[in-house]
Amino acid sequence: MAEQHGNDANAQAVIGALKQMKHEQQQMERKLGELEVEANEHKLVIETMNKVEGSRRCYRLVGGVLVERTAAEVLPAVQTNFAKLNEVIVELQKQLDAKTTQINEHVAKYKIRTESMSAVAAQQQAQQAEAKDGAPAGAAAKDGAAKGASGVLV
Repeated sequence: MAEQHGNDANAQAVIGALKQMKHEQQQMERKLGELEVEANEHKLVIETMNKVEGSRRCYRLVGGVLVERTAAEVLPAVQTNFAKLNEVIVELQKQLDAKTTQINEHVAKYKIRTESMSAVAAQQQAQQAEAKDGAPAGAAAKDGAAKGASGVLV
């Protein structure tokens, strides 16, 4: 009985770690989306400012203060910000890829299966069994799900 309690606690820790990693991954995806939108806005501003003459009056928000400048003065700053945003996007994408790899390794290491993964596996087993001996897919899916491999089901 004590051994079962220890396994349950370990399984909960594994699931908790997976949920935490997925939460971090979602936060990274959300931030990446925000940065990509901002980079696209910068790109549009650069394209628009390239079409106007440099002496034209331009307003830029700096630290919450609207500042009047010329287009020639503002364009280099916007281009620099755009380049830095792209660098941050590339770095964040690398971190997101590393987090995804970490999650996949965690799932493989602890043989974690989600309910959706179990349903897909059961369906694949049913299709294989049906192709093999002509048994109805529903019966094979139920048998496949009952025989499931060891691991943690989320």
